[in-house]
Amino acid sequence: MDFRLFDLGERSVLGRMRMTDDFPPEAPPYSNVYFTVDDCDAAVARATERGGVLRSGPTDSPFGRFAVVGDPQGAAFSVIDLTTTKGEMPGTEPVG
Repeated sequence: MDFRLFDLGERSVLGRMRMTDDFPPEAPPYSNVYFTVDDCDAAVARATERGGVLRSGPTDSPFGRFAVVGDPQGAAFSVIDLTTTKGEMPGTEPVG
């Protein structure tokens, strides 16, 4: 996987993943915003109770438990609980 993290000081603030053949050919390049939450499942429940649509997840990852949600107007965003992680963090290299 071609994945890069971008840091501001000691804190990762941006990630970039290259789209591979695993993505459907009709999927255009896109950006996704992640909002940090205390509890991914509770955040998904609140969002869907208020008209949002669960698009994917919740899913456990080395980065945290996350889900993709669509708001009532169709815009997509993700929520992530950084304290609930599963699996080994992939190796990273500085981006020059």
